[in-house]
Amino acid sequence: MITKKQVTPIFPTPVYYSNLNRKFTKKETDFFKKIISSKVDNFGNTVSSNNYVLTNKIMKKIKEEIDIRVKEYLDKIICPKKNTNLYITQSWINSTLKNQYHHYHAHPNSYISGVLYLNADPKVDRIYFVKDDPTIFSLKPNKFNIFNSNLWWYSVKPGDLLIFPSSTTHYVAQKKQNNQRISLSFNTFFKGKLGDKTSLSELIL
Repeated sequence: MITKKQVTPIFPTPVYYSNLNRKFTKKETDFFKKIISSKVDNFGNTVSSNNYVLTNKIMKKIKEEIDIRVKEYLDKIICPKKNTNLYITQSWINSTLKNQYHHYHAHPNSYISGVLYLNADPKVDRIYFVKDDPTIFSLKPNKFNIFNSNLWWYSVKPGDLLIFPSSTTHYVAQKKQNNQRISLSFNTFFKGKLGDKTSLSELIL
């Protein structure tokens, strides 16, 4: 008879979810439309030609709200000992229409990345995350959970913000609905001190 048991999810992938809890202003939505009107082809969908969107003064408030959550991710999940911060590097807007998709990808040269949804229908729009670890044995689960799943998804709506390790593979399945899915993506990098002097791993950025 089992009297005591415990299952510990070691080395989990931390995916942070939040919502801005406000509607986008007219200035912001007009800016989104202007940026996405100047677009280039991506793998399966389109992306804005401007890839430093959050540097625009119209985006100041949105950037501040994202910065707060990026800092919370670093301070409460990663908990660095040194005086280390993260700053947003590139940021761009994605557009996905009917029959389009967003290819399997990760974000190189970035520590954590994020997606803020500007327009999405939670009934049909999702972001999928993929477990990249090789599967040695194939067992069909009776019920899916965080331990036996190779794929995990989130329904998304306007104002939703997800932050995750940049190395995490993710994608958007081919859209079958007529609504336009619009999202703002961003990358980050370190500012400050990494590693340790005595272990010869110190890096000052």
